Amino acid sequence: MEGYGPRIYREAMGGGRFASIIVSVGQTDLWIGIDAGSFGDLDAGELEGVTIREIESLQETIRAYEETHGGFIASLVPVPSDDGAPDVVRQLIEAGRTAGIGPMGAVAGTFSELIGRKLQDTFPIREIVVENGGDIYLDIEEDLQLRIFAGSSPLSDKLGVLIPAGESPLGVCTSAGTVGPSLSFGTADAVMIAHRSTAQADAYATAFGNEVHSTGDVDGVIGRIREIDAVVSAVIIKDDKAGICGSCEVKVYR
Repeated sequence: MEGYGPRIYREAMGGGRFASIIVSVGQTDLWIGIDAGSFGDLDAGELEGVTIREIESLQETIRAYEETHGGFIASLVPVPSDDGAPDVVRQLIEAGRTAGIGPMGAVAGTFSELIGRKLQDTFPIREIVVENGGDIYLDIEEDLQLRIFAGSSPLSDKLGVLIPAGESPLGVCTSAGTVGPSLSFGTADAVMIAHRSTAQADAYATAFGNEVHSTGDVDGVIGRIREIDAVVSAVIIKDDKAGICGSCEVKVYR
């Protein structure tokens, strides 16, 4: 949900309701939007500093786990559960296991939520949106519309979802095989999943994105997503075809 993801998404979210900062550390590139009222009472430098330290801590934790569990980062298949692992690693493992993919397939969404919650614990924030490569953690008090960027599809930026405030905190994650740097074994233009866990939303978006290779796959994949009760909403876009399920209202833009 950018250009792929952040660029278009960030431009759309930049006006009025949210004030924002962008923080990049290594491969983590965050757009952090905070309601303008709360943002005005914050020290932007302190906000950025807390964010950078949290990113570095999460990155170092994963690197340290890799040193004792070689192959964790590169694995494309689920790895064994580890109750003694640090929280970020356990979230990655369980999200990957549930979706049937490697743990790092959920890393962007996991970082979004953990960093968002860290900022909420540290600062008095009413509304927050943390976007990381198209994977979003949000905690809002008013409904929010999110458009879906889908590369060269004629439906790109023409469909979106209305996220009710009552559904948050929520993860809204998008995977694609035709745009963006993330690894996908499919060719979907966009697979968007909304789930209570941003890690799980990311993992499911990756997993189901791997299954879409043509417009003929859309109905079957959306049918399998529909069977997962914990998925709040989903949208699949492939070329000129879209599949939709879940409780969030889908918007059509001209």
